[in-house]
Amino acid sequence: MQRYMRRNMRYSLFVCLFLWVVGTASAQEFDGLRENLGAALNDAQDQILPVFSQRGDTLFFSENALGGQYRIMFSVRDGNNTWSPKRLFMPLSPPSDGSQYVFAALNKRRFLVNGIFAAPDSSSNGRLRQNKGLSWGSSEKGTADWKALSFTWFNSQVHGRFANAFLHQPSKTLWLSFAEGNNRDLYVCLPENPAEADWGKIRWGNPTKLPETLSSQYDDTTPFVSEDGRNLYFASNRPGGYGAEDIYVAKRVGAGWLDWSAPENLGFQVNSNKAELYFTLTPDGKEAWFVSYKFSAGAGDLFRIQRKSPLATTPPETLPAAALPETRYKPNNIVCLLDHSGSMNKENRLSLLRSALGVLVSALRPIDKISLHGFGDAVFPIYRSESVRDKDTIQKILETLRASSLTTNGSAAILEGYKTAEKYVTKGANNEVFLITDGLFKITPSVEMLIRAQPHIQLTVVVIAQTEEGDQLMRQFQRFQNVQTLKITDLERDRDVLLENVKKNAVR
Repeated sequence: MQRYMRRNMRYSLFVCLFLWVVGTASAQEFDGLRENLGAALNDAQDQILPVFSQRGDTLFFSENALGGQYRIMFSVRDGNNTWSPKRLFMPLSPPSDGSQYVFAALNKRRFLVNGIFAAPDSSSNGRLRQNKGLSWGSSEKGTADWKALSFTWFNSQVHGRFANAFLHQPSKTLWLSFAEGNNRDLYVCLPENPAEADWGKIRWGNPTKLPETLSSQYDDTTPFVSEDGRNLYFASNRPGGYGAEDIYVAKRVGAGWLDWSAPENLGFQVNSNKAELYFTLTPDGKEAWFVSYKFSAGAGDLFRIQRKSPLATTPPETLPAAALPETRYKPNNIVCLLDHSGSMNKENRLSLLRSALGVLVSALRPIDKISLHGFGDAVFPIYRSESVRDKDTIQKILETLRASSLTTNGSAAILEGYKTAEKYVTKGANNEVFLITDGLFKITPSVEMLIRAQPHIQLTVVVIAQTEEGDQLMRQFQRFQNVQTLKITDLERDRDVLLENVKKNAVR
């Protein structure tokens, strides 16, 4: 009996120590106990996916109440911090053949929702046809319309695979969780036209899977990124947790969206021996909300817990600065030579080109000039402006770029680029030719002579993607002292490479 009691005491001490250690992350962030939001929001049905309006005074969530299909509910908070009884959010809950969820509320009229909707046909009894995917849902005077999100190379793959989404508005990043195989993983998508102000016109690049510490061999889902971009919260059923699914947090440790610390369990203040998912923070950062199946009214309920004060005041991390102050940077006369060969259609090479060039275009000013030429089998003009004012037109041109040529006639492109730059040369400016390519070509003697004879024009060779041909091309040009070489291989990390190069060359 004594041996049994000693063994149980050792076990109890171990459990207490384990709970203290695992709960450390939670203890540093949260204050007090978690609280069920009560009958105004929760009942025997499943309540999931809490999303707040930008002001934090309206809550949207989904409820499983109609024959296994989820519909969007909402509640409004009064001055006493009391939430009104939930009601169906009619504009975004039309009769359809699928469930409805809100993933983000941009304002009172535009929402990121699941589904790609089509008008009802004769066999649907007036119900909208709902395909898998993501849309912008806009509500106006009680009615709604939907516009599917634009993905590059991804729409055909992703139908039926979206499990969850989150929009980090300060950085214009889209976070997804879906399953390619047996388990769900975490992904981040970056905009290919980041300067676009209209969310509905943003075209998203291919999702990039997060590192294995975050996208494990288990289910990793329901991502949420804090306003300052420094904390990534998600739910996982990985070993070492308290229950079916626990909520974890990872800290951003680098400049990119793939640079995260090993995740930590939020501890017993949030997690239980049941499932916890759908973590979010109120816009003021004072409360954390999540869904738990422990001590619920029947299925998943909405819970909240207070965060400790003072709160972090770190400003949001945004896209690279798009300003080129005239007092600091000279005018630019820029000629861009864009590879039109068929190999540019591989993987995300056009996406890399569009992203980096889009950031540069967004920074240019009316005192700057820009010319765009395509090259492949031949060299052809695409666009010319002696004052960069109509950025929307340039961005649209970048969005419609396609590649089909059989060859990469880079030397002919360089000759044309120098000719154009010389024609519009600006005294005392940064006169620069960008050759943007993924291929390898022979540098002709006439190009060698031109490069050496025109030192007032800066040639910058930009290699797209990581290939042996690209590395060989860079080595060929690196023997010229007045030629700069750049490489773009990562949508997030390299998106401002061209802009930073121009800043360096144009600084007064």
